[in-house]
Amino acid sequence: MAPHQRADNQSGTFFLIPEPAFLNHNSADATFFRNTVKAKKCLTSRAKNKAMSESKKEREKTLQAIIKDLWASDEAIVLDAIKRARDEGDPSLIVPLLEMRATTESEKITDAIQNLLFDLSDNACLPPLIEALDDPKRRKIRSFILSIFWQSRLEATPYISTLTRIALEGNYMEALEVLTVVENLEGPFEEETLLEALILLRQYFGNADDQQEKHPLLLSLYEQIKQYDQYNIRQ
Repeated sequence: MAPHQRADNQSGTFFLIPEPAFLNHNSADATFFRNTVKAKKCLTSRAKNKAMSESKKEREKTLQAIIKDLWASDEAIVLDAIKRARDEGDPSLIVPLLEMRATTESEKITDAIQNLLFDLSDNACLPPLIEALDDPKRRKIRSFILSIFWQSRLEATPYISTLTRIALEGNYMEALEVLTVVENLEGPFEEETLLEALILLRQYFGNADDQQEKHPLLLSLYEQIKQYDQYNIRQ
């Protein structure tokens, strides 16, 4: 007899059960049995999806409440929102935290945001940080954003060419932060990203004024990336 799945009403999991032995496989009773099993499975699946949807909505409400409180006029409410942001650990809160860091005049709020961002360990936080580096509205805190990469436990290896571009575009402090980030990368490195970074630097050296303040930093950056590339070749 063909086996069918039955939903466990409590756990929502499914396990195989055979058709009752007394049913003829092609009989109307067997068809009714199979349709009933399918209906139960469908209802259980819908219930699970509904629960997930409701849970997602509640989480979205929680995140939106945190973002709203980040802009409260009361410093205590803002500090509490930062604490809740740490508890939630959601990457979608990165940009609002950076926005507050860029605008606040409170040392307590600045320190709280810095401590939170320097404790990041989930690499899902990397994309919003990388995007923030290219956002003109975050330009004045770009050095701070770069410092997050090496102060935290994030692994920015996939973005080595992007970081190199930022160093070339930026000022002395931004180039210094990029060099520090790159020196602390652990790999493994994708050959393509290393080559992209080296090409950017070679193009710069072909046209750059070696009297620029950041020129020695970029030379060091080039040597560091070249070491990673040579290590890759030996492997």
